[in-house]
Parts: sequence; structure tokens; C-alpha cells
Amino acid sequence: MDYDALRWPDALAPVRREIADRLNTDLGRIGGDAYRRSNATLLLSIATKEFLPILKLWLKQAKRLKGVDTLVVGCDEQTRAVLQRSRVRSVAAHIPDSPAEGQYRSATGFDARGLLSTALKFPAVLHALSHYEMVVLCDLDGLPMKEPTPFVDARADIAFQREWYYPKVFVNAWGLAACTGFVCFRNTEQGVAFTKTARALNEEFYSDQLAFNLAIERSKPDWHWPDNPTLPIGDQRVFAAAAAQDIFATAGALRLQALRVDRFYRHNWVPIDVPKVAFYHPNTKKDVSRKVQILTSFTRRYWASRLLGTLAGRGNRGT
Repeated sequence: MDYDALRWPDALAPVRREIADRLNTDLGRIGGDAYRRSNATLLLSIATKEFLPILKLWLKQAKRLKGVDTLVVGCDEQTRAVLQRSRVRSVAAHIPDSPAEGQYRSATGFDARGLLSTALKFPAVLHALSHYEMVVLCDLDGLPMKEPTPFVDARADIAFQREWYYPKVFVNAWGLAACTGFVCFRNTEQGVAFTKTARALNEEFYSDQLAFNLAIERSKPDWHWPDNPTLPIGDQRVFAAAAAQDIFATAGALRLQALRVDRFYRHNWVPIDVPKVAFYHPNTKKDVSRKVQILTSFTRRYWASRLLGTLAGRGNRGT
């Protein structure tokens, strides 16, 4: 497939390199102080001022998690101010307000600042892996409801949320695609090597999700579906039927895990049990106010269902 349309535009390529290099320099200078590790797992996200209403929701939920450290890369002064007030560990990145002339919009729907922020994902993960056993990369518009480590197979080098829409070429080939809104990177030889490949591909293509899936493709994965589908592998019904199961792949020594969809929510046509959701990342339009409404509604349902479950448990013990 020809991906030329998804290469970095000339106006943004040098800006991307400068921002990523500066972040690496800053992380190197700060060193272990950026992490001050208390746990073996780091929850990592990238934040910009455009997503500040969602950042506040995300931080509230992330602080509830036990057994993980949290680090957020703040890409502008407004975001860094919110992070400092929230007392969440953060590091500064420096994305200009107008990184490209005119109103740039990518084929995947991102403006220039949005693209440049996603280009920081893999460099930040690679740096963090030198300090943690596992780094969990989590988009702000996905809420971590439970500590992720118990859901990741002990043999998996890379575990990720799976989705059905993009990039479609891989859905048709594998029955799924990887969503970079939630990825667990393990500090193993294979995990680090894979992450370096994804970073190199993201330096070539501006879509971090395309780069990640291309890295999977280059590893030549052998997917092990729990059941042998009778429908074409890319059929939505195949994806939905396996929603309650993890899907694994081997690629030489590399072990990949596509996390179960009913726990790592992405699509509204897959049924879920609300209090059991580990990560809520609905596939919605890039409308921040609408995302806030959807995420807020879910958190209310989640905690109400948890409370009802607790009360029901107490009632059963009393009978």
C-alpha cells in the first residue's frame, strides 16, 4: 500500500525533529528526577492546551490508580501550569502555537500541534523504559479505570488496545489493528527494539498509529485466534465475537498481545460490563466538548455501578 500521503509535510518535518530532540535533551538532563520511581509501571501521556478540559478528567482518574507512577508531557505553558497545580509529575515539551503557516489539517484529521504532540509518544516511551519495567502509553481521551498490569500477559513484550477501523489494511489482513491510544511497552530486549522501530517509522510517517502497525507488520506476526473464523478475517462480526478474549501473536522472539475489547473499550457496537472496564477510549469525533460529555457520563455510570456492586455484596454477607 502507498503511504506517501501520510509522510511528514515539509513545513512540519524540521519542527518535529527540533521538538523531539529538545524533549530527549530535557529528559536526559532531568534523568531519574523526572520519574522518582515508586512502582514498576509508569502511566505516560502527552497533553496540550486544546485538551485541557479532558486532562482534568484524566488526571482525576489516573490519581485513583494504585501500583503505577504517572508522568505527563506538557506541550505548552497553559498545560504545564495545570499539571503543576495538580501535583502530577510532568516534563515540558515546547510546541509552538503556530508550527505551520495557514490552517494545516492532516488526512487523519489532526492540526499541526496535534500531529507534533503525537510525535513525542515513542521518544518519551523509549526514555522512560530505561527507568521502568513497563511503560503504559495512554491518550488523554481514554480514561484508565483500573491498574493495567494484571491484564498484560507475563510473556507479552507489547500489549495494546485493538480496534477495527484504522488502518483498515491491517484489519483486513489480521482481523484487528492496534490502537496507539493505549499501549503497554515492556522493558525487554524485544520490547525496546520494537519501540525503536515504531519511533523510526513515526519519523517517516506522521500517523503514530500507522507507524505502530507498520512496525507490527515488519515483525511478520503470526496471529493466534482462539477460534478459527469461518467469515473473512476482516469482518466486523469476527472482531466482535472475540471481544472477550485476548489475541496473541508471535514474531520471532517478540510476543504481542491485542487486549480484550470488552475491558479495553473502543467501539460502541461491542457490549461491555461497565464496572469491569479497565480502559475507556470511545471512538468519537475530534470534538473536545463532546468527548468531555461522553467521558463524564461514563465515569458516573462506572462509579455508580461499582457502588451498587459493593452495596449488593454487603447485603449478601448480611443474609
